[in-house]
Amino acid sequence: MLLVAFGAARTLLAVPLDTATWRLRIAVHYDITRATVDRLHALPLSYHRREGVGAIMTKMERGINGGIAAFSDVAFALAPQVFYLVIALVAMFRLEPRLTLVVIAFLPIPPIVGARAATEQSARERALIKRWTKIFSRFNEVLSGILVVKSFAVEDVEKRRFLRDTRAANDVVIDGVARDARTTALKQGAMALSRIAALGLGAWFVARGEVTVGTLVAFVTYTGVLFGPVQGVTNVYQTYRRGLVALETVFSILDAPDVVVDAPDALVARGLRGDVELAHVDFGYRRGHLVLRDVSLRASRRTRWPRR
Repeated sequence: MLLVAFGAARTLLAVPLDTATWRLRIAVHYDITRATVDRLHALPLSYHRREGVGAIMTKMERGINGGIAAFSDVAFALAPQVFYLVIALVAMFRLEPRLTLVVIAFLPIPPIVGARAATEQSARERALIKRWTKIFSRFNEVLSGILVVKSFAVEDVEKRRFLRDTRAANDVVIDGVARDARTTALKQGAMALSRIAALGLGAWFVARGEVTVGTLVAFVTYTGVLFGPVQGVTNVYQTYRRGLVALETVFSILDAPDVVVDAPDALVARGLRGDVELAHVDFGYRRGHLVLRDVSLRASRRTRWPRR
């Protein structure tokens, strides 16, 4: 009856929980996108010339989506995994404390392996984002200037460049997949060793009449229940590290410095009335690169500007 009740509750709550989860995920995605778009519109032209449209779009797409995926895993997957981990440990201690201590000896292996892999995964993700940003920045320039590209008959050159860079980035992905597979194999190997150790020691206890066969079977089953949450928590940590790398690209936009800023001792102009006069003014966006030199003008408040 408890199983029926839990199954019914899970079925009834699935739809509202999934809906609430996606509402929250979309709300966070929208807020980050809005902040990024606001910042992009506020940044000077020099930033957009330096970065390029392709690079900015790649940063937004990979940064925001990667960060939101990490947020979802951390926010919605971590608590259930920890809960299942505690439940499994309690059940195993009640079944057989000695076997539980043997299994616990193997528990640190998956987190240690995952933590070491997370460092390499973060560096790989950062390198991939830089590669894709550079690739699509160039590709956007090519498409924007396709008339020039065709005029100089360098279509094949640009196509080969794009495919070569894409192939190199894909090679990094394939190498990363192989590394991740080895990491997963090590974590699963620790789980298999813990089961073998528990089964071997439990069989000895059964032969001595200290443990029943049913208790041993239940205990070995619980080892899988235990290591599932352990691997889940490890995966959440690895996703969290990759998410931080993705958010770095977003914050590179949000934290981009303004080229033209007020001086620290600038005064706030309030209630101005009268004429405006500039006498022998120089102006430039960068030091040593003047745009205007020795400009003088006078604008009277009574001046009537011609209508267009």
